[in-house]
Amino acid sequence: VGAHLAKALKERGISVIHDTTVHDYPSYDNAYKLSRKTVAQYLQQYPSICLVLDIHRDSVENSQGEQVRMTTQINGVSAAQLMLVVGTNGSGQPHPNWQTNLSIAEDNKKRQEGLYNT
Repeated sequence: VGAHLAKALKERGISVIHDTTVHDYPSYDNAYKLSRKTVAQYLQQYPSICLVLDIHRDSVENSQGEQVRMTTQINGVSAAQLMLVVGTNGSGQPHPNWQTNLSIAEDNKKRQEGLYNT
């Protein structure tokens, strides 16, 4: 998904840094901390970055412990589920631009829903 998105953005003239670091190995418990560290390094190196997308796969297990693929069919084509998570100030950590991020996520959702009549 990341490679496809990076390619699509580049084709539209948007500069992209596509980092494929695996942050959940050997321990899933520190994945978000490690990802945050990677992002912080890029933001320091490239202060003009205006949007960061942390794209990763989440897995869901059914009651039998089997992995469930989070996909759906749209017009006969398999599509992955997309979830945009936007942090707020609610956890005590400052997120000064969270409302802008939420607006971007909501706009993305509307655009995605407009692409397909499901």
